[in-house]
Amino acid sequence: MENIEEIVRETVVTTIKEYEKKINEHNRRKILYNTKLLLKNYNELKNHALNAVYKNIDCEEVDKENGEDVNYSDDEILIESIKKSKAKTIIMIAHIDVALERVKVKYKNKGIFEKYKALELYYIEEKEKEEIAKEINCSIKSVGRWIKEVEEDIGINLFGINSMSMH
Repeated sequence: MENIEEIVRETVVTTIKEYEKKINEHNRRKILYNTKLLLKNYNELKNHALNAVYKNIDCEEVDKENGEDVNYSDDEILIESIKKSKAKTIIMIAHIDVALERVKVKYKNKGIFEKYKALELYYIEEKEKEEIAKEINCSIKSVGRWIKEVEEDIGINLFGINSMSMH
């Protein structure tokens, strides 16, 4: 009987460990996907943050005569949505900028700045990998590997402890 209990216990422990590995891998992929998505859309997000136009609305405005909230028109709701979107985008861009700068300094200090430069040229300057390889004087495969490596470091800086299962 003890033998069966031990087998069951070991099976449960092994199953839990396998499940945790799958969850960690899923989270790692999700973080990498989100990091790539943010980097791929960085320039458009920055442009949106700088150029989104809206009319200021006081959301706390109250009808003084009857003490009720003012009913906003569809246009005013849309404008408020754009305003909130712009604010969220500005915060995210600032967060990405900080992560990029941290990783840039890290790679510069390690003497492997060309790896960071490959990512910057690819995402920020929107150059093709072939063009980057010529500019940095390396193979196209190296450019791809370097970009992936730096993406992971940026993911750690963007998503913190949630990305630690990546390594």
